[in-house]
Amino acid sequence: MPRRPTPRDVLLAECPYCIFCGGTEPATTIEHCPPRALFDRKQWPAGFDFASCEACNAGSKNLDVVVAALRRFDPTHSETDGDGRLMGLLRNARQQHPEFIEQMVSLSPVDARKAARRLGLARPPGMTFQEIGIVRVTPEMDKAVYSLAAKLSRALYFKQLGLIFPKDGVVLASWFSNAEKIESGQVRILNTVAPLMAQVLEIQRSSKSLSDQFDCRVGFSDDNRLGVISAVFGFVFGFVSFLDADNEKCMQNLRELEKATGKPCPLTLC
Repeated sequence: MPRRPTPRDVLLAECPYCIFCGGTEPATTIEHCPPRALFDRKQWPAGFDFASCEACNAGSKNLDVVVAALRRFDPTHSETDGDGRLMGLLRNARQQHPEFIEQMVSLSPVDARKAARRLGLARPPGMTFQEIGIVRVTPEMDKAVYSLAAKLSRALYFKQLGLIFPKDGVVLASWFSNAEKIESGQVRILNTVAPLMAQVLEIQRSSKSLSDQFDCRVGFSDDNRLGVISAVFGFVFGFVSFLDADNEKCMQNLRELEKATGKPCPLTLC
């Protein structure tokens, strides 16, 4: 009796090539993007499984643990670490990136006090300003969030348009932490791109909304060449990314922008 096709079989049959490397390699695995570890109590959203090659699937594992820990690190919301995984994720992150913890918490008492006052955070009785959860952005955080932005942007391009983003297409991104919203009451780049967002994605599992953990909005041009995506993870961090399937036009526009403004592009190439 023939074996009944599994959901994995069906997905790979529908998309036999990796959507993360431009469709240049055969897809042999399924990757959930964003990583499952970002979500509490194994409640990751449905509909975010994508065809991937082995290299793309495994290539970001060491960085995924950093964003999973970062998502749970919020000094203003005690329930952020709702599944109690923060300490384990931090230990794993330190194993992969030995300097990560030390760099993250290396605020002097004076700097910690200044940061707390700037963010309006009170010091609980019996705690120092260094102990209230303010952390420094580390190189590993930058790498991890931009890695997530690169993969998730390509995944959402495929999810929304049914097309694999070209290998030589350009993804530019800027990420932010909760510090900006705490300090100024808003995230400026989210306000800037809001008019470009045509759709708020439904993020849920078994009819339960997960938008408190992952809020995602997208917009694409009519010719599918250009896209803009915002992704916010809890009250901790997020990114805005800009996609251009035409590498030559994108780089020309960037050169013209830098020439006109006299400043380098404020976005990071992912």
